[in-house]
Amino acid sequence: IEPRRSDYPLLSQNLTDPRISQTIGQRSSNWNTGTFLNQNPQLSISQIDPQQFHPSPKPQMVRSNGWEPALTSNNNNKTNPSPDSNPRFSFSKLCAKLTSTKMLFFMVGFILCAVPLAVMTTLWLNARSSSTATTTVASVTVSNTSVSLPIQCYAYSTLNDYSRNYQNGYSCCYTPYDIMSYMSAGWFRITGSAGTQLVTTAISTMNTCGSSYPGYFNGTLPTTAGSMTTGNVCFYTGASCGYSLSPISVINCNGYYVFYLIPTSSTSYRYCTTN
Repeated sequence: IEPRRSDYPLLSQNLTDPRISQTIGQRSSNWNTGTFLNQNPQLSISQIDPQQFHPSPKPQMVRSNGWEPALTSNNNNKTNPSPDSNPRFSFSKLCAKLTSTKMLFFMVGFILCAVPLAVMTTLWLNARSSSTATTTVASVTVSNTSVSLPIQCYAYSTLNDYSRNYQNGYSCCYTPYDIMSYMSAGWFRITGSAGTQLVTTAISTMNTCGSSYPGYFNGTLPTTAGSMTTGNVCFYTGASCGYSLSPISVINCNGYYVFYLIPTSSTSYRYCTTN
């Protein structure tokens, strides 16, 4: 193999020297490894100076030129990515995945979630407005002073039977009776033909107010709006207060009263009312 001038820069400078030409000829003839070692038996491969052999830079340049387009192409792709190169953020592929079936399921789910939410919101707004209205109604003005009345003044049952009015003079026996089958314990307002309140004076006769044993309130009525008093009801059975029920409470609702009444144990007992 004849060495090239580009591989050995010194050759290009001293090719005219006959001694150098002779040396080059000898080295080229000894390029074969087996021949070189046979001629120099005392010389080992480790003693060979690696600087005597200069690798050709030309193949490296060719190799670098061969890799350069690929590296340039990769760098261009990283620097300026295509908008559709990433399928995760591709709008066109996202639209392609949204089929009509998926859209239908989405709309059904949205409706199922929106309807209960709207109902709950409506109920909450109604409850809030009702609470505001109740608070407003429960506040009354007495002598230029605002008084808050208790809720019992607006949540009650009524007694309006004309036969229980003491002034009407009805004897025994009229319904509805005041036993558990006809009434439950709670707040009552006396209205209509029954009058406006329970009798507050002692009754000393039987067979009146539509029953055998009439009852009257044994206590005092509250005089201030919003205030409450407590007493008991006595029933005349031939003896004063032969049978009684307690506690019986009364609330002044600024113009009318409400009474907390308890069912009687027999149809012979009845609450007696008056105007």
